[in-house]
Amino acid sequence: MTKSILNSTKLLESIFVKVIKYTALMYNTVKILCVFLMMLTFSSSTVYADSVLDDPENLSVSVYPNPSSGNFLKITIGQNTATQVEIKIYTALGDVIHTETYNLSSSTQTLTLTPSAKLKEGIYMISVKTSEAQITRRIIVRN
Repeated sequence: MTKSILNSTKLLESIFVKVIKYTALMYNTVKILCVFLMMLTFSSSTVYADSVLDDPENLSVSVYPNPSSGNFLKITIGQNTATQVEIKIYTALGDVIHTETYNLSSSTQTLTLTPSAKLKEGIYMISVKTSEAQITRRIIVRN
């Protein structure tokens, strides 16, 4: 009887270990798939929101250095009118990790964006939004 219980316990333990391994494998697979889908979603340089006018000629954005070390980013923004600009940094999974708002004049300006914590190695999206347009750029951080 004791031998039977011991064998059953070992069998259950073996099944449990396999379930845990497959669950971890599935989690990693889903995580990789999410990153890939985010890359496809943000592969174009301009993204329009429903409430934003679709006239990207009013706004130009460049982000450098790219790849970055994650300490700071320089963002050059050009627009035709004085406006408020909202800048957000998203992780590859779509989580907002940093937001800043600036009031800019009607010219080209370069801003230094310093996230509160150094960005970890990975792919991020920088969204620059005005009342008239929204542009998203992809950056890579290599530490």
